[in-house]
Amino acid sequence: MRRIATLALTMSAVFLAIVAVLINSPALFYMSTALIGTLGLARLQAYWSVRSLRFERFAPPVAKLGQTVRIEIVAWSERKVRRPLIYVRDILPSRLHAIDVGPSLPIAPEFSRPIRTGYSFVARRRGVYRWQQLIVYGTDAMGLITMNGGFSTPPVEMTVAPIPIPLNVELPTGGGWGMSEMSSGQNRGSGVEPYGVREYRPGDSLRYVHWASTARRGQLLVKEFESGSQGKAVIFIPSDADSDIEPKPLPKEGVIYSTVDWICGHALSLLETFVRQGASARFPQWEGEASRSAASERVGEAALAMARWRPSATQNYADDLRAHLSTVEAGAMVIAFVAVANDDVAAALGEFVRRGATVAALVYATEDWDPKFASTSAQSPGFLSQLNGLGVHAVRVPSLTGREVGVG
Repeated sequence: MRRIATLALTMSAVFLAIVAVLINSPALFYMSTALIGTLGLARLQAYWSVRSLRFERFAPPVAKLGQTVRIEIVAWSERKVRRPLIYVRDILPSRLHAIDVGPSLPIAPEFSRPIRTGYSFVARRRGVYRWQQLIVYGTDAMGLITMNGGFSTPPVEMTVAPIPIPLNVELPTGGGWGMSEMSSGQNRGSGVEPYGVREYRPGDSLRYVHWASTARRGQLLVKEFESGSQGKAVIFIPSDADSDIEPKPLPKEGVIYSTVDWICGHALSLLETFVRQGASARFPQWEGEASRSAASERVGEAALAMARWRPSATQNYADDLRAHLSTVEAGAMVIAFVAVANDDVAAALGEFVRRGATVAALVYATEDWDPKFASTSAQSPGFLSQLNGLGVHAVRVPSLTGREVGVG
Protein backbone atom coordinates (compact mmCIF):
# COMPACT_ATOMS: atom_id res chain seq x y z
CA MET A 1 0.00 0.00 0.00
CA ARG A 2 2.83 2.40 0.89
CA ARG A 3 4.55 1.67 -2.42
CA ILE A 4 1.33 2.33 -4.34
CA ALA A 5 0.87 5.68 -2.60
CA THR A 6 4.45 6.70 -3.40
CA LEU A 7 4.06 5.64 -7.03
CA ALA A 8 0.77 7.55 -7.32
CA LEU A 9 2.32 10.74 -5.95
CA THR A 10 5.32 10.41 -8.25
CA MET A 11 3.14 9.86 -11.32
CA SER A 12 0.95 12.83 -10.28
CA ALA A 13 3.98 15.10 -9.96
CA VAL A 14 5.29 14.06 -13.39
CA PHE A 15 1.83 14.47 -14.96
CA LEU A 16 1.39 17.96 -13.49
CA ALA A 17 4.84 18.96 -14.72
CA ILE A 18 4.05 17.80 -18.28
CA VAL A 19 0.67 19.52 -18.31
CA ALA A 20 2.24 22.70 -16.88
CA VAL A 21 4.73 22.81 -19.74
CA LEU A 22 2.11 22.06 -22.38
CA ILE A 23 -0.31 24.77 -21.25
CA ASN A 24 2.32 27.10 -19.83
CA SER A 25 0.75 27.13 -16.35
CA PRO A 26 3.07 28.37 -13.57
CA ALA A 27 0.57 27.25 -10.90
CA LEU A 28 0.63 23.66 -12.05
CA PHE A 29 4.41 23.78 -12.34
CA TYR A 30 4.72 25.00 -8.75
CA MET A 31 2.36 22.21 -7.57
CA SER A 32 4.41 19.54 -9.33
CA THR A 33 7.62 21.03 -7.93
CA ALA A 34 6.14 20.93 -4.41
CA LEU A 35 5.16 17.27 -4.84
CA ILE A 36 8.60 16.32 -6.13
CA GLY A 37 10.26 18.24 -3.31
CA THR A 38 8.03 16.50 -0.75
CA LEU A 39 8.96 13.08 -2.13
CA GLY A 40 12.65 14.01 -2.14
CA LEU A 41 12.53 15.16 1.47
CA ALA A 42 10.63 12.01 2.44
CA ARG A 43 13.28 9.84 0.80
CA LEU A 44 16.05 11.78 2.56
CA GLN A 45 14.32 11.41 5.93
CA ALA A 46 13.82 7.67 5.38
CA TYR A 47 17.47 7.35 4.39
CA TRP A 48 18.69 9.04 7.56
CA SER A 49 16.28 7.09 9.73
CA VAL A 50 18.43 3.95 9.21
CA ARG A 51 21.84 5.60 9.39
CA SER A 52 24.17 6.43 12.31
CA LEU A 53 22.64 3.82 14.59
CA ARG A 54 24.19 1.41 17.07
CA PHE A 55 22.67 -1.83 18.35
CA GLU A 56 23.31 -4.43 21.00
CA ARG A 57 21.56 -7.79 21.27
CA PHE A 58 20.87 -9.85 24.40
CA ALA A 59 20.00 -13.55 24.18
CA PRO A 60 19.71 -16.17 26.94
CA PRO A 61 22.92 -18.24 27.12
CA VAL A 62 20.90 -21.48 27.21
CA ALA A 63 17.50 -22.30 25.73
CA LYS A 64 15.61 -25.57 25.54
CA LEU A 65 14.69 -27.23 22.30
CA GLY A 66 11.14 -26.46 21.19
CA GLN A 67 10.57 -23.71 23.72
CA THR A 68 10.03 -20.00 23.10
CA VAL A 69 13.14 -17.82 23.25
CA ARG A 70 13.01 -14.09 23.96
CA ILE A 71 15.64 -11.81 22.40
CA GLU A 72 16.17 -8.20 23.47
CA ILE A 73 17.67 -5.54 21.18
CA VAL A 74 18.90 -2.17 22.40
CA ALA A 75 19.29 0.76 19.97
CA TRP A 76 21.15 4.06 20.22
CA SER A 77 21.25 7.03 17.86
CA GLU A 78 24.79 8.29 17.23
CA ARG A 79 23.53 11.72 16.16
CA LYS A 80 21.35 14.28 17.91
CA VAL A 81 18.51 14.10 15.41
CA ARG A 82 14.87 13.25 15.82
CA ARG A 83 14.00 10.01 14.07
CA PRO A 84 10.72 8.47 12.99
CA LEU A 85 9.91 4.91 14.02
CA ILE A 86 12.13 2.11 12.79
CA TYR A 87 11.63 -1.67 12.73
CA VAL A 88 14.39 -4.18 13.52
CA ARG A 89 14.57 -7.66 11.94
CA ASP A 90 17.17 -10.06 13.30
CA ILE A 91 19.11 -12.35 10.95
CA LEU A 92 18.93 -15.69 12.79
CA PRO A 93 21.19 -18.61 11.77
CA SER A 94 19.47 -20.69 9.09
CA ARG A 95 20.51 -23.92 10.83
CA LEU A 96 18.34 -22.93 13.80
CA HIS A 97 15.19 -23.29 11.63
CA ALA A 98 13.35 -20.85 13.90
CA ILE A 99 9.56 -20.65 13.67
CA ASP A 100 6.90 -18.41 15.19
CA VAL A 101 9.28 -15.47 14.90
CA GLY A 102 7.41 -12.56 16.39
CA PRO A 103 7.81 -8.99 15.08
CA SER A 104 9.77 -6.50 17.13
CA LEU A 105 8.00 -3.40 18.38
CA PRO A 106 8.80 -0.21 16.42
CA ILE A 107 11.14 2.18 18.20
CA ALA A 108 12.51 5.70 17.74
CA PRO A 109 16.20 5.66 18.80
CA GLU A 110 17.51 8.60 20.79
CA PHE A 111 20.99 9.98 21.30
CA SER A 112 20.69 10.48 25.04
CA ARG A 113 19.39 7.06 26.14
CA PRO A 114 19.04 3.47 24.89
CA ILE A 115 15.71 2.34 23.52
CA ARG A 116 14.77 -1.33 23.89
CA THR A 117 12.75 -3.64 21.72
CA GLY A 118 12.60 -7.38 21.30
CA TYR A 119 10.99 -10.39 19.71
CA SER A 120 10.54 -14.10 20.30
CA PHE A 121 10.88 -17.35 18.36
CA VAL A 122 10.82 -21.10 18.85
CA ALA A 123 14.15 -22.94 18.54
CA ARG A 124 13.79 -26.09 16.43
CA ARG A 125 17.31 -27.57 16.38
CA ARG A 126 19.76 -28.33 19.16
CA GLY A 127 23.24 -26.83 18.87
CA VAL A 128 25.34 -23.76 19.59
CA TYR A 129 24.50 -20.69 17.54
CA ARG A 130 26.28 -17.37 17.04
CA TRP A 131 24.95 -14.41 15.08
CA GLN A 132 25.44 -10.67 14.85
CA GLN A 133 23.67 -9.29 11.75
CA LEU A 134 20.33 -7.49 11.68
CA ILE A 135 18.36 -5.32 9.23
CA VAL A 136 16.67 -2.05 10.13
CA TYR A 137 13.68 -0.65 8.21
CA GLY A 138 12.82 3.04 8.46
CA THR A 139 10.27 5.40 6.88
CA ASP A 140 9.73 9.10 6.62
CA ALA A 141 7.33 10.87 8.99
CA MET A 142 4.43 10.40 6.56
CA GLY A 143 5.22 6.74 5.88
CA LEU A 144 5.63 7.23 2.14
CA ILE A 145 9.17 5.95 1.62
CA THR A 146 10.79 2.88 3.20
CA MET A 147 14.55 2.37 3.38
CA ASN A 148 16.63 -0.34 5.05
CA GLY A 149 20.16 -0.77 6.31
CA GLY A 150 22.26 -3.65 7.59
CA PHE A 151 24.08 -3.51 10.92
CA SER A 152 26.46 -5.70 12.90
CA THR A 153 26.26 -6.09 16.65
CA PRO A 154 28.70 -7.72 19.06
CA PRO A 155 28.33 -11.48 18.42
CA VAL A 156 25.90 -13.28 20.69
CA GLU A 157 26.03 -17.01 21.44
CA MET A 158 23.12 -19.17 22.50
CA THR A 159 23.09 -22.90 23.25
CA VAL A 160 19.91 -24.81 22.41
CA ALA A 161 19.93 -27.86 24.67
CA PRO A 162 18.00 -31.05 23.90
CA ILE A 163 15.23 -32.22 26.18
CA PRO A 164 14.63 -35.78 27.45
CA ILE A 165 12.50 -37.96 25.18
CA PRO A 166 10.91 -40.90 27.04
CA LEU A 167 12.40 -44.22 25.95
CA ASN A 168 10.30 -47.31 26.60
CA VAL A 169 12.69 -50.25 26.17
CA GLU A 170 13.78 -53.13 28.40
CA LEU A 171 17.49 -53.15 29.12
CA PRO A 172 19.42 -56.30 30.14
CA THR A 173 20.55 -56.66 33.75
CA GLY A 174 24.07 -55.61 34.61
CA GLY A 175 25.72 -58.80 35.75
CA GLY A 176 25.53 -58.30 39.51
CA TRP A 177 26.58 -54.64 39.59
CA GLY A 178 23.21 -53.37 40.67
CA MET A 179 21.60 -52.61 37.31
CA SER A 180 18.84 -55.14 37.89
CA GLU A 181 17.99 -53.45 41.18
CA MET A 182 18.04 -50.09 39.49
CA SER A 183 15.68 -51.25 36.78
CA SER A 184 13.21 -52.69 39.26
CA GLY A 185 13.41 -49.73 41.61
CA GLN A 186 14.56 -51.81 44.59
CA ASN A 187 17.32 -49.34 45.40
CA ARG A 188 15.08 -46.32 45.80
CA GLY A 189 15.39 -44.47 49.08
CA SER A 190 17.09 -41.59 50.77
CA GLY A 191 20.31 -43.46 51.54
CA VAL A 192 22.88 -42.21 54.02
CA GLU A 193 25.58 -40.38 52.01
CA PRO A 194 24.63 -36.88 50.76
CA TYR A 195 26.06 -35.99 47.36
CA GLY A 196 24.32 -32.80 46.32
CA VAL A 197 21.40 -30.42 46.72
CA ARG A 198 18.39 -29.74 44.54
CA GLU A 199 15.23 -27.64 44.56
CA TYR A 200 12.53 -28.63 47.04
CA ARG A 201 9.67 -30.64 45.54
CA PRO A 202 6.27 -31.32 47.16
CA GLY A 203 6.58 -34.41 49.35
CA ASP A 204 10.20 -33.82 50.39
CA SER A 205 10.82 -33.99 54.12
CA LEU A 206 11.73 -30.67 55.71
CA ARG A 207 14.41 -32.42 57.78
CA TYR A 208 16.46 -32.74 54.58
CA VAL A 209 16.46 -28.98 53.88
CA HIS A 210 19.99 -27.68 53.32
CA TRP A 211 19.68 -24.41 55.19
CA ALA A 212 23.02 -22.89 54.21
CA SER A 213 22.33 -23.28 50.49
CA THR A 214 18.72 -22.15 50.98
CA ALA A 215 19.88 -18.93 52.62
CA ARG A 216 22.54 -18.36 49.97
CA ARG A 217 20.27 -18.86 46.95
CA GLY A 218 17.07 -17.52 48.42
CA GLN A 219 15.06 -20.63 47.54
CA LEU A 220 14.28 -23.85 49.38
CA LEU A 221 16.89 -26.55 48.64
CA VAL A 222 17.07 -30.09 49.98
CA LYS A 223 19.86 -32.65 50.23
CA GLU A 224 20.09 -35.57 47.81
CA PHE A 225 21.56 -38.86 49.01
CA GLU A 226 23.30 -41.82 47.52
CA SER A 227 20.76 -44.63 47.28
CA GLY A 228 23.22 -47.49 47.58
CA SER A 229 23.16 -48.86 44.01
CA GLN A 230 26.36 -50.30 42.56
CA GLY A 231 24.97 -49.94 39.01
CA LYS A 232 27.37 -48.49 36.47
CA ALA A 233 26.27 -47.47 32.98
CA VAL A 234 28.49 -46.18 30.17
CA ILE A 235 26.60 -44.50 27.34
CA PHE A 236 27.88 -43.92 23.79
CA ILE A 237 26.33 -41.66 21.14
CA PRO A 238 27.18 -41.92 17.40
CA SER A 239 29.99 -39.61 16.38
CA ASP A 240 30.08 -40.18 12.59
CA ALA A 241 28.18 -38.04 10.11
CA ASP A 242 26.69 -41.12 8.38
CA SER A 243 24.66 -41.80 11.52
CA ASP A 244 23.07 -38.34 11.57
CA ILE A 245 20.12 -38.52 9.17
CA GLU A 246 17.66 -35.65 8.82
CA PRO A 247 13.95 -36.23 8.18
CA LYS A 248 12.82 -35.91 4.58
CA PRO A 249 11.15 -33.59 3.92
CA LEU A 250 11.95 -31.17 6.71
CA PRO A 251 8.80 -30.28 8.66
CA LYS A 252 7.38 -26.79 8.45
CA GLU A 253 6.26 -26.88 12.06
CA GLY A 254 7.48 -28.49 15.24
CA VAL A 255 10.95 -29.55 16.30
CA ILE A 256 13.30 -31.04 13.69
CA TYR A 257 14.89 -34.24 15.02
CA SER A 258 17.68 -35.90 13.10
CA THR A 259 18.60 -39.42 14.22
CA VAL A 260 21.35 -38.13 16.51
CA ASP A 261 19.04 -35.42 17.88
CA TRP A 262 16.50 -38.11 18.72
CA ILE A 263 19.24 -40.26 20.26
CA CYS A 264 20.37 -37.35 22.46
CA GLY A 265 16.82 -37.01 23.78
CA HIS A 266 16.67 -40.73 24.53
CA ALA A 267 20.10 -40.68 26.18
CA LEU A 268 19.00 -37.82 28.43
CA SER A 269 15.91 -39.77 29.41
CA LEU A 270 18.02 -42.80 30.31
CA LEU A 271 20.44 -40.65 32.30
CA GLU A 272 17.56 -39.04 34.17
CA THR A 273 16.23 -42.48 35.12
CA PHE A 274 19.64 -43.81 36.13
CA VAL A 275 20.70 -40.95 38.38
CA ARG A 276 17.32 -40.63 40.09
CA GLN A 277 17.43 -44.34 40.92
CA GLY A 278 20.96 -44.20 42.25
CA ALA A 279 23.02 -45.71 39.42
CA SER A 280 26.21 -44.20 38.05
CA ALA A 281 26.02 -43.16 34.39
CA ARG A 282 28.64 -41.41 32.29
CA PHE A 283 29.40 -40.42 28.70
CA PRO A 284 33.07 -41.29 28.14
CA GLN A 285 33.15 -39.43 24.82
CA TRP A 286 33.26 -36.13 26.71
CA GLU A 287 33.79 -36.94 30.39
CA GLY A 288 36.24 -39.08 32.28
CA GLU A 289 34.19 -39.87 35.37
CA ALA A 290 30.50 -39.64 36.11
CA SER A 291 29.58 -36.31 37.63
CA ARG A 292 28.34 -36.42 41.21
CA SER A 293 26.03 -33.44 40.79
CA ALA A 294 22.45 -33.61 41.97
CA ALA A 295 20.10 -35.37 39.55
CA SER A 296 18.61 -32.25 37.96
CA GLU A 297 22.02 -30.59 37.62
CA ARG A 298 23.52 -33.79 36.19
CA VAL A 299 20.90 -33.95 33.44
CA GLY A 300 21.42 -30.25 32.71
CA GLU A 301 25.19 -30.73 32.39
CA ALA A 302 24.70 -33.62 29.97
CA ALA A 303 22.18 -31.63 27.93
CA LEU A 304 24.70 -28.80 27.46
CA ALA A 305 27.36 -31.29 26.35
CA MET A 306 24.92 -32.89 23.90
CA ALA A 307 24.01 -29.49 22.49
CA ARG A 308 27.63 -29.15 21.39
CA TRP A 309 27.88 -32.73 20.08
CA ARG A 310 28.36 -32.54 16.30
CA PRO A 311 28.93 -35.80 14.37
CA SER A 312 31.39 -35.26 11.53
CA ALA A 313 32.76 -36.98 8.46
CA THR A 314 36.22 -37.14 10.05
CA GLN A 315 35.04 -39.22 13.02
CA ASN A 316 34.59 -42.98 13.11
CA TYR A 317 32.11 -44.39 15.62
CA ALA A 318 33.87 -47.76 15.86
CA ASP A 319 37.22 -46.09 16.57
CA ASP A 320 35.49 -43.88 19.12
CA LEU A 321 34.17 -46.97 20.92
CA ARG A 322 37.55 -48.71 20.93
CA ALA A 323 39.28 -45.57 22.23
CA HIS A 324 37.34 -45.96 25.49
CA LEU A 325 37.54 -49.74 25.73
CA SER A 326 40.10 -49.66 28.54
CA THR A 327 38.07 -47.16 30.61
CA VAL A 328 35.06 -49.45 30.99
CA GLU A 329 35.15 -51.64 34.07
CA ALA A 330 34.36 -55.33 33.86
CA GLY A 331 30.74 -55.85 34.89
CA ALA A 332 29.60 -52.40 33.81
CA MET A 333 26.75 -51.96 31.39
CA VAL A 334 27.64 -50.41 28.04
CA ILE A 335 24.76 -48.75 26.22
CA ALA A 336 25.54 -47.84 22.62
CA PHE A 337 23.03 -46.05 20.41
CA VAL A 338 23.29 -47.28 16.82
CA ALA A 339 21.46 -45.68 13.89
CA VAL A 340 23.04 -47.41 10.87
CA ALA A 341 24.27 -50.97 10.34
CA ASN A 342 28.05 -51.04 10.50
CA ASP A 343 30.15 -54.21 10.76
CA ASP A 344 33.04 -52.40 12.45
CA VAL A 345 30.74 -50.90 15.11
CA ALA A 346 29.36 -54.39 15.82
CA ALA A 347 32.89 -55.76 16.16
CA ALA A 348 33.86 -52.95 18.54
CA LEU A 349 30.84 -53.69 20.74
CA GLY A 350 31.83 -57.35 20.73
CA GLU A 351 35.20 -56.37 22.21
CA PHE A 352 33.40 -54.83 25.20
CA VAL A 353 31.55 -58.14 25.68
CA ARG A 354 34.86 -60.05 25.71
CA ARG A 355 36.12 -57.70 28.44
CA GLY A 356 33.21 -58.73 30.66
CA ALA A 357 30.80 -55.84 30.08
CA THR A 358 27.09 -56.24 29.51
CA VAL A 359 26.46 -54.49 26.19
CA ALA A 360 23.11 -53.20 24.95
CA ALA A 361 22.90 -51.77 21.44
CA LEU A 362 19.82 -49.56 21.07
CA VAL A 363 19.13 -49.78 17.35
CA TYR A 364 16.98 -47.47 15.22
CA ALA A 365 15.05 -47.81 11.97
CA THR A 366 16.60 -45.08 9.81
CA GLU A 367 13.87 -45.48 7.19
CA ASP A 368 11.62 -43.61 9.63
CA TRP A 369 13.64 -40.50 8.77
CA ASP A 370 14.44 -41.13 5.12
CA PRO A 371 13.20 -44.18 3.15
CA LYS A 372 16.38 -44.33 1.06
CA PHE A 373 18.33 -45.44 4.15
CA ALA A 374 16.24 -48.58 4.66
CA SER A 375 19.06 -50.81 3.37
CA THR A 376 21.47 -49.54 6.04
CA SER A 377 18.98 -49.51 8.92
CA ALA A 378 20.40 -50.74 12.22
CA GLN A 379 17.20 -52.75 12.61
CA SER A 380 17.90 -54.85 9.51
CA PRO A 381 17.65 -58.59 10.37
CA GLY A 382 21.24 -59.28 9.28
CA PHE A 383 22.71 -56.62 11.56
CA LEU A 384 20.57 -57.72 14.51
CA SER A 385 21.78 -61.30 14.05
CA GLN A 386 25.37 -60.10 13.86
CA LEU A 387 25.04 -58.21 17.15
CA ASN A 388 23.39 -61.11 18.94
CA GLY A 389 26.06 -63.48 17.65
CA LEU A 390 28.72 -61.31 19.30
CA GLY A 391 26.94 -61.42 22.65
CA VAL A 392 25.53 -57.91 22.28
CA HIS A 393 21.93 -57.42 23.41
CA ALA A 394 20.24 -55.79 20.42
CA VAL A 395 17.33 -53.67 21.68
CA ARG A 396 15.00 -52.38 19.01
CA VAL A 397 13.83 -48.84 19.65
CA PRO A 398 10.09 -48.71 18.80
CA SER A 399 9.33 -47.41 15.32
CA LEU A 400 8.44 -43.75 15.14
CA THR A 401 5.55 -42.12 13.40
CA GLY A 402 6.11 -39.29 10.95
CA ARG A 403 4.63 -36.84 13.44
CA GLU A 404 7.06 -37.92 16.15
CA VAL A 405 10.16 -37.27 14.04
CA GLY A 406 8.65 -34.12 12.56
CA VAL A 407 7.89 -35.46 9.09
CA GLY A 408 4.71 -34.30 7.43
